[in-house]
Amino acid sequence: MAQWVGSHPAMIVDFEPVKSPEGEVTAAKRLLKRVTKHVPDAFKVLLLDALYDSEPMRYAIVNAKLHYVIRHKDPRRSPGGEGVEAILERDPERKKPDGVFLHRDDHRVDVWQEFEAPNGRRTVAFSLRDGSLGACVTNLPAQLASPCAVTILMMERWSQENTGFHELAGQMNLDRAYVHKGRANAVWTVVAVALIAYNAWQSYLYKTLGIDPMRPGRSWADLRIDLWCSLGDRDHVDDHHATGPPPQAA
Repeated sequence: MAQWVGSHPAMIVDFEPVKSPEGEVTAAKRLLKRVTKHVPDAFKVLLLDALYDSEPMRYAIVNAKLHYVIRHKDPRRSPGGEGVEAILERDPERKKPDGVFLHRDDHRVDVWQEFEAPNGRRTVAFSLRDGSLGACVTNLPAQLASPCAVTILMMERWSQENTGFHELAGQMNLDRAYVHKGRANAVWTVVAVALIAYNAWQSYLYKTLGIDPMRPGRSWADLRIDLWCSLGDRDHVDDHHATGPPPQAA
């Protein structure tokens, strides 16, 4: 799926089925080509997980005239593997970061960067809660995005994973049962309708009700019950909004 990150509603712009026997990267390239053709201004920077840490995918993104921030995990993959190795050689005790910031939960994040070539692609490494080192690869120009900014982009993608894809598979029960071999092609219409409903639901939660997506106060299940119970009450005027749990008595 192609989904906006960094703002709510986190709208799903498009999706692409993975056809047998191909992999996700092949389907992602088709999706990228279609999205950039039909909604050319929808995305400027693509945030991708480590599955897409490959030169063919990066080439497709650059060919679409977009920037990327891609999670790096496999040390055998270039340029991230060499970048992390160079960072550790330069600062083996990890006491001289190139940048420091506080995440939204006041967790300190140290950040390092290593250029593949002067003003070229970068490997950005960052400290994780467990003390290990995470990394990503980006072609965002350094004058546009500091290593701290690149790290924040990567971390916001994790937030989207929790408030986007996981919500679809978990609370909305939209799982891989739809794509098993032998299913009728018409089932993709069901998926499309479900994603449209998901976009409408997010708009209702985050625009109409004004809920904070990171601190919602109540679960989606509770809010769906509220909506269900209110059906047929259009003539009832109520100033209350379901933005959190009911206030506690003093």
